[in-house]
Amino acid sequence: MTTTAPRIRLQSIHIENFRGIDQLDLPFPEPVMADDPDILVLGSANGGGKTSVLEACALAVSGLLLGDKWASVFEHLLKRNTSLLDYLLRSGADSAKVTTYITINQTNVERSVELFRSGGMKVLEPEQHESVRRLRRMMMRQWDQLSDERWLALWLGSDPDPLLVAPLLFFHGYRKVSEGNPELSMLADQAFHVRNKRRRYGSAPGWPMDGAGLFKFEALRCLMGKSGLFETGPEDSERVLDVLNRLMATYAGGRLEKLRPADDGSMELRVTPIDRKRPSYTFDALSSGQKEIISTLFLIWLHTNEQPGIVLLDEPELHFNVEWHTAFLRSLHELCPQNQYIIATHSRTIFGSVPPRYRVLLEPSLPGSVEPSV
Repeated sequence: MTTTAPRIRLQSIHIENFRGIDQLDLPFPEPVMADDPDILVLGSANGGGKTSVLEACALAVSGLLLGDKWASVFEHLLKRNTSLLDYLLRSGADSAKVTTYITINQTNVERSVELFRSGGMKVLEPEQHESVRRLRRMMMRQWDQLSDERWLALWLGSDPDPLLVAPLLFFHGYRKVSEGNPELSMLADQAFHVRNKRRRYGSAPGWPMDGAGLFKFEALRCLMGKSGLFETGPEDSERVLDVLNRLMATYAGGRLEKLRPADDGSMELRVTPIDRKRPSYTFDALSSGQKEIISTLFLIWLHTNEQPGIVLLDEPELHFNVEWHTAFLRSLHELCPQNQYIIATHSRTIFGSVPPRYRVLLEPSLPGSVEPSV
């Protein structure tokens, strides 16, 4: 699809003393052909720095897109959680630095973030560009739907849901579609937030994700929006639900068509088999692999089909069988070809499924340091 939304792309990142990385310079090569996927696959042994690279990317891009608001929020979080610096700074280092070079609508932007063990932070952004200001206005609307603590939990992976603040999406390795059912009250709470601009997602712990998770909340919105009974669903609920059910048909042999009230007042998502020879069953009866591949692909499409962005994926293969490793990458490109994908993996199949130009093996070069090996 074509879009007038600003296009954002990571060109390279420089990391010093961040998490387990001593020093690393990593370029993100652009596709050679117009229809090639924009992807970089990172491999390494355990502890090799893959997740640290993704977290550094998420930290730097968040800072660029949120500007002064992000800097004040992050300093506030550092003061409230002093152990955070021990997590972010390499052991024995007095400071950590992440510098990114990003292109926004063909405008090159440089931004550096430096964290100090003493608790301070320095942000360097040599120039202000209109394309950056435009993205920041869009990001602020989404940031207002997250509490600061929830953003931190999503970034560090201590929350089972992914970080979805388009044009930045981060699917951490600890993500999981939670068991349980969404509640209709979630839709009412969201409608109240939209009308009154008072309630923030996360003002209650984990809202609206308690129990059900973000994917089920979005599926509930689509089903209710298509029914015409709620005005809080997507404006194009039928199209969104069609994409979801194409994924359901491919990976689960069924469709999400109905809801069933549960005893606790929640709404159970029901899967109707394509052949309709068997009765419907609960979405939670699907395997963990089916739930993860469907939810990940759907959420990426939902949040980037109109605003292409940077999608960070940490070990997407955790719940997949080997046959789905390459199928997942193929589906990513077919659904959302305009995104930039940066993937950390232990899967030889995923690592080997992209040309050598688009894969990097992180290896220690000296004791305590990491360097890329193409």
